[in-house]
Amino acid sequence: MKKKKSKPCAVALYTLGGALLVTGLALLVTAAVMATWLIPGRKETLASDNPGGSKLEAVQKTSATPSLTSAPYTEDSPVFINSTTSAKIKSTEPLTTALPTTRGPQATTAVNHCAKNPCLHGICENKDGGYTCTCSPGWTGHNCQKDIVECTSKPCQHGTCANKDDGYTCTCSTGWTGSNCDQDVNECVKNPCKHGTCVNKDGGYTCTCPPGWTGQKCEQYINECTSKLNCQHGTCVNKDGGYKCTCSPGWTGKKCEQDINECTSKPCKHGACVNKDGSYKCTCSPGWTGQNCQQDIDECNSKPCQHGTCVNKDGGYKCTCSPGWTGQNCERGEFSYSNLYL
Repeated sequence: MKKKKSKPCAVALYTLGGALLVTGLALLVTAAVMATWLIPGRKETLASDNPGGSKLEAVQKTSATPSLTSAPYTEDSPVFINSTTSAKIKSTEPLTTALPTTRGPQATTAVNHCAKNPCLHGICENKDGGYTCTCSPGWTGHNCQKDIVECTSKPCQHGTCANKDDGYTCTCSTGWTGSNCDQDVNECVKNPCKHGTCVNKDGGYTCTCPPGWTGQKCEQYINECTSKLNCQHGTCVNKDGGYKCTCSPGWTGKKCEQDINECTSKPCKHGACVNKDGSYKCTCSPGWTGQNCQQDIDECNSKPCQHGTCVNKDGGYKCTCSPGWTGQNCERGEFSYSNLYL
């Protein structure tokens, strides 16, 4: 009966021992893996793995940034296989080469030099170890802090230049426009000449006025009547843009400067006409009088018929003599001594 009870106990002990052994191996492997992670770049091998004998060698992996080297290895220096166990492995020859260590890529912190906005009037571009500024128009300098004085180059062609931050402005002279006062204004578009023809010119215009008008815009009429040469022989009446002459008798023309030849109309009815400036004169035939010799002279008023009766006629008279008298004026007697010798 006792032998039957001891057999299950032995099986249990064997099982427990195997489980502990497996657990220990698992812990040993885990420790070795963790040691590899904690010390990157180092690989340790036992002497039995090397063809050279029972030496412990360290193989270094390639690294861009090596760390500080460890202390020199000696015979008494322990070699750590994992984080929990260590063994001192002696070698017949001292290991004088220091065990190298390596580091992975170091993280670099980028500095943003544009964070403080150093470019006062421009755009900042961050670069390794510094920055550059692209200045706005009208600014210069490392930080775009200097204003460019554009007026020194005289950009305003027909005006006055005023410098301003980030630019300039032009105050154009009369007749010019554009950002640089380089464009001529065509004033004739607005028809400034009230009574004339507009001629555009650089920076202005001129008006060609018709007769009777004056002024820059032909807006003032000329009083031609102030000049006595306009109506020489007549009365002047001023009008917008001109004048009119009312000529005196015997004169004609715009300025009453032409004499009328009245004799062409034969004004002297019984006489000869003589033209004169502004008039005429009639030299009347005998028996006629008046300006145009249109009036008959009554010669009978002067009693020309000495011994007879006077009868007036156009341009003359006739005497009807008394008996015994004869002659144009009845001045001779028929029985006078003068007739005796006839």
